[in-house]
Amino acid sequence: MRPLGSERLIVAALAAGVLIAPVLTAAEEPTHLEAEVPVSVSAAQSRCAPALVKVGEACEVGAFGPAGTVEGHDFSWARYDFKPVRGDALHPLPWSRIVIFEHLPAGSLRPILISGDDPAFEYAKPVILHAGGRVVLHVPASESGTGNFNRELLYAWADDRWHDIDVTSWLDELAHRLPKGLGVWKGVYPDYAAMTADTPLWRENDGPTCPEGGRAHIGLQWHGDRIAVGSLRIDKAGDCGEPLPHR
Repeated sequence: MRPLGSERLIVAALAAGVLIAPVLTAAEEPTHLEAEVPVSVSAAQSRCAPALVKVGEACEVGAFGPAGTVEGHDFSWARYDFKPVRGDALHPLPWSRIVIFEHLPAGSLRPILISGDDPAFEYAKPVILHAGGRVVLHVPASESGTGNFNRELLYAWADDRWHDIDVTSWLDELAHRLPKGLGVWKGVYPDYAAMTADTPLWRENDGPTCPEGGRAHIGLQWHGDRIAVGSLRIDKAGDCGEPLPHR
């Protein structure tokens, strides 16, 4: 992830609880925040952190809640909802970002992570869970469009901090392990608590909305700081790749 440069840490105007920030020219990547100023719980719930908003944008807190606890560290999350700014071609429609806060002993909250700002990504509620012997922070996300691609973020807890996890390269492994003529054309959303994934398979001549190549059941495993394919089973499926009922 790219670091948040000092040029991005600006003083934002605060007017009636709405912060204003500069027009963006390119989408930002998810970012670790190493030295952000703590805020009170009430401030985190009611307004966007000034250092994370740029002049020219209007930001409001759309949702706020607990994400979970690990080794005595408590975490919360907020969804920042932004409104379009005239002349910003990157954000012609409203968009959102997710911010993760760590609770400090004094009772305040420190922003530690922020998602990217791609307007095509829709983020859901983050959660801390156990995945194959590790504690992870999962930030679900999907990309709008017919592909409904998975744009989630995953972090593993180690040495008292969250570390980035590669959640995409396993799809390349899967593509190489599938029989010739079969492929995955849309987003796959793993169950990290079970370390499994399930997806319909497309044949070369299938239509985009009706896969007829069966279903792949994938067992996932850890390989360093990335998710990897462990096992693979291909079963028959119902119409357009729907799972068959259990007998």
